[in-house]
Amino acid sequence: MKRSSLILLILCNLVWTLNPLMGKRLLESFGGLQVAWLRYASGFACFLLFALLSVIARGKSWRDYFLIPTNLRTWLEIFALAVGPFVYSPILQFIGLESTQAMDNSILIATEPLISILLAWGVLGERMTRDQWISMGLALAGFFLFSGAGVSFSIGMILLLFAQLGEAAYSVFGRKLVQLHAPTAVLGTAMGIGSLVLTLVVLAFDRFPAFGAIGSSQAGALLWLGPLGSTVTYLIWAMIARSVTVPSMVITLFIQPVLGAFLGYLILGETLTAERAAGAGLILAAVALLSYREIRRGPVI
Repeated sequence: MKRSSLILLILCNLVWTLNPLMGKRLLESFGGLQVAWLRYASGFACFLLFALLSVIARGKSWRDYFLIPTNLRTWLEIFALAVGPFVYSPILQFIGLESTQAMDNSILIATEPLISILLAWGVLGERMTRDQWISMGLALAGFFLFSGAGVSFSIGMILLLFAQLGEAAYSVFGRKLVQLHAPTAVLGTAMGIGSLVLTLVVLAFDRFPAFGAIGSSQAGALLWLGPLGSTVTYLIWAMIARSVTVPSMVITLFIQPVLGAFLGYLILGETLTAERAAGAGLILAAVALLSYREIRRGPVI
């Protein structure tokens, strides 16, 4: 893994750490299903605008931004990539957030690396190396110290937990598809299909949000969740997935609960216990150890 890739992965996790808070802000005015649609509809609109400007001003082809599969297997893979993170996961996530705290989602993100690694083993045949096992063990130990006994499971928490399966699908199927296709094309088609399916779900079970209810703070939250927290970060993740294995990428997700805790400590004045600090230290040590090993080994194509 290159240093630049590691820095970008950390930046992506920094953005995603605040996604639940931004989602909570939108949930003050809209239902969970509506927020899910707002996030990815705005993200896809941003991507579509970028693609249009590139085609007009830079002479790019639409095929650079949208993948048209030529066989059934690729269609199934792109459909799994579209439905998992862009339909299934956000619906469960935002409905779950309606009855839970924003940081509960950040804590439960620790389950995504485990699900992703198992899925990567089954779909891609990627096995964990010794360094990855050591780092995962340290990170899990740190997570249990960090979370303590304060996490109680409710219906909302269970929905957030199952939502991680859809997020894991993006890392696994995304890595498989970007080996043969441009990351921009993979993301464009997946987000386009996902936005369309989400639109049909909203039409069937809810109604479109009243855009007049979007104030300045909601608009800022939507820009963070959609264009930044979806389009930009998911594209970066897909580009890095071309040369970095799923286990190496998803272990950086453990950074999110750590960042969330420190942001709560610095901004909200929340208590940071010695136990949580020790857990955070173990998580950071796990990520640092694996990153050091990956950087020394260099990119794997």
